[in-house]
Amino acid sequence: MNSNYKNKVYVSFDTKDGRFGNQLFRYLTCKLFSINLGHEYICQSEFPNNNFLIVTEDNIEQILKTNDFSNVNIFCKGYFQKSDLFINHKINLIKLIFDNNDYWEDEKLNKYYIKDYIVNNYHSINLNPSDIVLHLRLDDFIQYPCKTSDILPPEYYIDILEKINFINQKLYIVCDKLNYDWEFKYVEFFRKWNPILIQNTLIHDIALLRDCNILIHSNSSLCWIISFLSKKEKRIIPFASKLYINQNQSLKKIDDKDELIYVTQLNHDEVHDLNINHNTILPLSFCIPDECIVENIPNKKYLLASLVPGDLSTYKFKKYQENEYNNMYRESRFAITKMKGGWDCLRHYEILMNGCIPLFENLTECPEYTLTTYPKNLNDEAYDLYHNWCENKEYIEKYDNLCLKYLHHTRNYCSTSATTKYFLSNIKNSEKIKNILLITCHHGINYSRESLWIGLKRYIKSINGTAVEYEKLPFLYNDFDYLSENKYYTNSFTLHNRLDKDDEYNMSEEEIIDKINNNYWDLIIYGKVGPDEFCTFPFYEIVKSKYNKNKIVFIFGGDEIFNLKIMDKHSYHLNMFNRYIYYYPYNEYLNYYKQFGMCFVRELDK
Repeated sequence: MNSNYKNKVYVSFDTKDGRFGNQLFRYLTCKLFSINLGHEYICQSEFPNNNFLIVTEDNIEQILKTNDFSNVNIFCKGYFQKSDLFINHKINLIKLIFDNNDYWEDEKLNKYYIKDYIVNNYHSINLNPSDIVLHLRLDDFIQYPCKTSDILPPEYYIDILEKINFINQKLYIVCDKLNYDWEFKYVEFFRKWNPILIQNTLIHDIALLRDCNILIHSNSSLCWIISFLSKKEKRIIPFASKLYINQNQSLKKIDDKDELIYVTQLNHDEVHDLNINHNTILPLSFCIPDECIVENIPNKKYLLASLVPGDLSTYKFKKYQENEYNNMYRESRFAITKMKGGWDCLRHYEILMNGCIPLFENLTECPEYTLTTYPKNLNDEAYDLYHNWCENKEYIEKYDNLCLKYLHHTRNYCSTSATTKYFLSNIKNSEKIKNILLITCHHGINYSRESLWIGLKRYIKSINGTAVEYEKLPFLYNDFDYLSENKYYTNSFTLHNRLDKDDEYNMSEEEIIDKINNNYWDLIIYGKVGPDEFCTFPFYEIVKSKYNKNKIVFIFGGDEIFNLKIMDKHSYHLNMFNRYIYYYPYNEYLNYYKQFGMCFVRELDK
């Protein structure tokens, strides 16, 4: 040991394991002892090998608060990646870095001088104050054999970028060299912003992270500590709990103006299945409870049902006349139906379930991806039979054959059980889904949400799982007084009183939130979503931070058509006072939410 070190107290750290960011945290931890207790930092190879105290992540806070060890050499062993250790000493730590020639050595005794990497380094980018730098940490955050990676979902970054009004800014993405197919797919998620990829030397990239005015952090310790050692107008910092490696890490805000976002890392299969072109927008038609579908063709009295859509004089059925309403269709051979607010309508399926053949007006104009479960291919045959009807054995036989085709199709494609199978078949790892939370978003009626939920709730109950909605949909349950005056249900038939209440029906809001935080739910569904659905998104920030896109679903059940071929489509909505017109960019709305979960859309045109 150098003789100049005698009669002084020193602090150093164990350089074993870890990249530059880890070592820099350890070095700054040593500097905390210089500030608090007056220790002098020296490299590990120069550190005295006797009479020293080992400081770990478990005892550091206690030791920093006392002067009892001001005359004892200190050796730090750990990661020490907790923002609370450093925040109050930021100014002094930066000053100490500028005023010394400290270094550490790696296992090959290569020296890393702090000033070379933090102070005297430069980058080649002509940065403007409004430019955005985004840091990615990819390959080495694959944490096999751990069960999950430490890689953040691309939606974390996308959500931030979508909220920025890009005008003249440039987006720079700083990352290591891309080597694997999934890494290139990951970067593809940002192509709409025309990013400039920076894959330079460590010294160069640190300088860029330090000098940028606006930085979107990765969950890299290097990114956080370089950001900490700099002045910035805005930082956006992810907080992703470490599940396996460095579980004590807790890196949060650096300044009060920073934005902290809670994020859950990707599973390994999610990393390797990244696909920007994966279809996350799918159609979802209304459906009807299986038990409502008649077994056989009922006896017929009339050629055409009396109810004509759009003719209010034919709307004669009150809420207590559901049986009469169904019998009207059962006793009729044909019934007229049509598009009204949207193409999909519960009336179509009520005609079908009662063994009546629908005559669907202008059905050829319906978009291909709307009414996907409706038997469109039979409509021409139905009209032909109706227009040429003769009350004889030949036509009755033709009718019965066609009606049986409709009934068979209804059972196999339009029932709640069939729709549940279709829905789950499009959810990743659906075979593992046992616990589902439906967040209803708005108490108003929405047949997409209600009809799907009847099927899902029944399925989950059959496998002894948990299916809970928040807020409740009381009209779906068997103890609901359907005939009473209430704000939930008016004259609609078919879906009410279909479910049995279970022990989870009265699950409290506190328990629901607790289960969200503890990843209890295998799937979370937001129902009644849309730009003019007056919907809210309870617990959305928590859900986004705890669940990846494969476990989140949005149900778009409104009348509006989402035409994905028209990128600037707008529509309007008059408020309840008929005063204002609000314009909504429908596809922009849908394309935003598809980044964070599967989107099932009632009225869809691709």
